[in-house]
Amino acid sequence: MPLLNLPDVPKRILASEFNSQESQIISEGNYTYFIDRYEYPEKGGMLVYKYGGTIAQFQVVPSKYEESGRECLKELKDLLKRYDFDLTGQDRQPVMLIPNEIIRLENSQEIKNRVDLKYPEKGFPDPLAISLANKVKRVLKEEVAFFSYKWTLIAFSTFILLPFKYKIKIIEKWLDGWSGYAVLTTDPRRMKPQYYKDFCRELLKFVDTFLKALGISEIVSERTAWIMAELAERDNAYQWRGEDLASEMSVDELIKNPRKEIMRIVEILKQREQKSQKLIKTVESFAKILCLVLYLSRFRKAWEKALQSTDFKNFQFDDIDRHQVMQFDGYNFFGIPCEARKQAWINLYGGNPPQMVHIQ
Repeated sequence: MPLLNLPDVPKRILASEFNSQESQIISEGNYTYFIDRYEYPEKGGMLVYKYGGTIAQFQVVPSKYEESGRECLKELKDLLKRYDFDLTGQDRQPVMLIPNEIIRLENSQEIKNRVDLKYPEKGFPDPLAISLANKVKRVLKEEVAFFSYKWTLIAFSTFILLPFKYKIKIIEKWLDGWSGYAVLTTDPRRMKPQYYKDFCRELLKFVDTFLKALGISEIVSERTAWIMAELAERDNAYQWRGEDLASEMSVDELIKNPRKEIMRIVEILKQREQKSQKLIKTVESFAKILCLVLYLSRFRKAWEKALQSTDFKNFQFDDIDRHQVMQFDGYNFFGIPCEARKQAWINLYGGNPPQMVHIQ
């Protein structure tokens, strides 16, 4: 067999039912709005203007096309074989024939009851990018949980006694390894920073400034900051919760008494989070580590410098995101239960909110 014609991996030897997390995300389907247009503001980011509506259902009878489809496929394969070609898609999956009648029916559907969303959405979901970011995020969560474990903290307590330059070398070594892995993993879908949301661009700036102020090398600082922004960009659930909590924060308190302010915000998260206890544990673990390192004067100075160089309002809700989280459950945004926010959403559209369609 020629080297360039390697066989596909037999599915029977794979541990998972799905070849990738991407296929699982796609197979679950989604409720969505119709896209009207994209805009790319000069300051950065990406805005997607959408509208809701309804389309009439049409019935397709697969058995009607089975025999003619098999005949057509056989003739096509015989023709390609004659010229030494194969009928396989770019993803190495068999090609599917779709009757033109179905395509004509899909393209002829009229959208009724159109209602435009009052605000655009920021960015758009990319299943593969989400899948890759989740792998990187999982590694980060596990490592944060490990280093925040009480016995780990005791075992590594001598870290505090090390000279500062050795502390930084240890941290840089860890960041270099993690961010290097993250870059390789997310490379197929990682975005250019200028197209990230405001929150994510500001997060990139904050992390980069903080790490450089500590003395981390420019390459590792910029790479780590980029990855942190990429992870936030690919997870609206985390980002919106972050904006909700940042909207409750006082920058002055984060500078004057950061540990007290951080733990106050953790308590707000506990009150508002309705869905994920794992998320609360992850944030608590991160908060423990952050509060611990902020006892060190140089970390505290780097923290203050990063905050002072940040436009903190970009971490907080704006009108677009306030509008978008009004109907999402699992977390009491603004401290308001989901039922009340959904009713406010209906009232905002005069009792006729835009209707989503189901895409499978």
